[in-house]
Amino acid sequence: MLSQEEKKDLLEKQRKLKEDISKLRDEVNSLDDKKEEDYRLKAKYSAEIRDLRNKTLEIKKARDELTAKVKELKGKRDSLNQTIKKDLKETDDLKTKKEEVMKRAKVKDDPRRLADLIERMEYKIETEALSFEKEKKLMKEIKQKKAQLKQLKDVSDVFDKSKKLIQEINDVRPEVKILHMQIQSFAKDSQKHHESLIEIYKKLDELKEKEKESFDKFTESKKKYLEAAERLRPKLQELRVLQDELKKHNIEVKKEKEIKDEKKLEELEKEVEEKIKTRKKLTVDDLLVFQKAEEQDEKRKRRE
Repeated sequence: MLSQEEKKDLLEKQRKLKEDISKLRDEVNSLDDKKEEDYRLKAKYSAEIRDLRNKTLEIKKARDELTAKVKELKGKRDSLNQTIKKDLKETDDLKTKKEEVMKRAKVKDDPRRLADLIERMEYKIETEALSFEKEKKLMKEIKQKKAQLKQLKDVSDVFDKSKKLIQEINDVRPEVKILHMQIQSFAKDSQKHHESLIEIYKKLDELKEKEKESFDKFTESKKKYLEAAERLRPKLQELRVLQDELKKHNIEVKKEKEIKDEKKLEELEKEVEEKIKTRKKLTVDDLLVFQKAEEQDEKRKRRE
């Protein structure tokens, strides 16, 4: 059987052990809060990074669609420009050919003007009362000009073809202008998306650095938390063994609330004693404190 002194030693050991456990629990809880706070911060940065990455995918898709549209429109524009370039060269060639034919035929008027002139001359014969000599002379001129017009048939074909080419060029040029304006507009929008991506990439680099820092802090606080929890575990085991020892020897183990109540009662008792020393008036509550203290003393004596 344990002596009174040994019982007191066991109870004192229990008290100190509980104090150590309480301090360690406070430390573990504090470190757990710090660990969770660091994790939440890391998770916040991770979520922001994830959102920005999703945004980059959307912007990239929009930019790539615009780039593809620009490429397509440039292809159409370049094709039309090649057609215009080819037609212009052909019109230049036709102009040279026309001049050569007119030079061989020794005429300065183009076939269309010559044909108009013949038509007016024939109309004059039909509508005006000309003398025989004048009509004869006019018919001779018409015959000569028709002969010239026949010689210039190749020139007429050249004129017609040249006119057709010029009309085609004039029809295509507005379309080329519209395509060019669309290309500039799409290219401008594509560039804006590209610049947005550059800014987002900069932001992502900053967030990744912050995420790494917060993760390192979380790792460190988690390590400290686990170390503190590891220090607490043997203390709790030791307390369980000690409490089993106390129960084995029928030593009453006070609950935490009873210990706190006793400490509070001791403080109140000291306050009442101080009032007595200074001859202050005692209240009913003060007398109740004395009564409670006496009851506690009696209980203590009986346990001893």
